[in-house]
Amino acid sequence: MANDYDAIVIGGGIIGCSVAWRLAQTGRRVALLERGHVGGEASSAAGGIFCPKASPDTPSHLFQFWRASHDMYPTFVEEVQAVTGNAFELRVAGQLAVAFTNEDVARLRSSFPLQEPAGIRAHWLDRADALVAEPRLAPDVLAAVYYPDHILVDNGRLTRALGWAVRHSGGDLFENRTVTSMIVDHGRVTGVETPSGRVSGAIVVNCAGSWSGTIDPRARQPVRPIKGQMLAVDARPIFFEHIVQGTGGGIVPRADGRTLIGATQEDVGFDKDVIAGSVSALFERVARMLPVLRQARFLDAWAGLRPMTPDGEPLIGPDPKLDGLFWATGHWTMGILMAPATARAVAELIDTGRSSVPIDKFGVERFTVAQPV
Repeated sequence: MANDYDAIVIGGGIIGCSVAWRLAQTGRRVALLERGHVGGEASSAAGGIFCPKASPDTPSHLFQFWRASHDMYPTFVEEVQAVTGNAFELRVAGQLAVAFTNEDVARLRSSFPLQEPAGIRAHWLDRADALVAEPRLAPDVLAAVYYPDHILVDNGRLTRALGWAVRHSGGDLFENRTVTSMIVDHGRVTGVETPSGRVSGAIVVNCAGSWSGTIDPRARQPVRPIKGQMLAVDARPIFFEHIVQGTGGGIVPRADGRTLIGATQEDVGFDKDVIAGSVSALFERVARMLPVLRQARFLDAWAGLRPMTPDGEPLIGPDPKLDGLFWATGHWTMGILMAPATARAVAELIDTGRSSVPIDKFGVERFTVAQPV
């Protein structure tokens, strides 16, 4: 393995691959180091929906970042497909957010007025209209909000295509290359250590997802894994047109005939076991909304680890204590959505020192716990 690069990106998920690709496009010699296989963790485990919604609980700066990245997606995917020749699903499916209790209705009503001012198209549906939009909903549905512009993508294939894009743009991709620590010289990162030896680089970008906070005690951040369990069924000959989401879970209808059902959120460390009781309870909650799923064939179940920070917002930007180190992690449930904007921001920061996408509130210094040793 060559060991002298302009930039080293740690982590071959959708964030790391996107960042490495954008850096390679600037002409830099880039190494992308992945502890397993590209897209082998949360980036393939996710449902692949990106549904920015205004909410009383979502800070405006975070929502605007979601919107910016959402708007970049069609061109982003077209570019990946043009570079690699890989085809994968990207379509506007629309989402139905459904309510089956008075509490659910109140929740939808509290956020619905926020959508139009935020530039999100949304339509309030009463029971009759909700059943017209999705006839297979349980008949006691009370109301729904329809978001016609929400998109889904085959996130696993997209991430793997991004890995190819790194190589097509002149970068080096190394799978099964765990970064064990960083090389620091007089307060500046100059590379990383791996079981195969040192890799030198003037810039290091930590995109290691749930593992990003554990790589080196000199650059530790409070990023922890949140386990999400999902399952897939085959409901054919029935096909669902829209994404359907309720308080207990939801479905993602894929073009290949699978219906994905997800997802749990469990703060249980690095445990990736698929628990029968958890996935069966998830299935029951979603089948309560869509009873026809009880006749579907079971295909698979899995778990992924999503990286979460204490405030639920990503870490994007330079490290305040180690020169040459940048962070792009902690995207939690929105990593697929935020990949294009994150990659643009990091590449611009490294290239010019400034980002055209506002990231000031995502700075690493807000809860850094770096301890030089």
